[in-house]
Amino acid sequence: MISSLRTLLAAFALCLSLAACGGGNKAADAFMADYEKIVVSAEAKASGAKVTSADLQELGKQGGELGQKAATLQASGPWSADQVKRYTELTKRYSDATTKMAQKASS
Repeated sequence: MISSLRTLLAAFALCLSLAACGGGNKAADAFMADYEKIVVSAEAKASGAKVTSADLQELGKQGGELGQKAATLQASGPWSADQVKRYTELTKRYSDATTKMAQKASS
């Protein structure tokens, strides 16, 4: 799970460097809509009573997939400042939810 968070952070750093280059990437908007659904789902699970190892495994898998997809999109064209901001906010929310879930699973 930590490696998937690292992947997301690396993708975020790449995104920041690309954001200064242009006015946005339409495919990034679609990606972020999907990303937000995953974040909302993770937040709901993190707020639930019980977190299973399967939940954590799924988060790790999703995190890796999200990082790869973000990196591919970033390479396909620059992101706008708004897209970078939204991606940053979603990444923080996802990270907070996964951390909360990991803490619940270990207690």
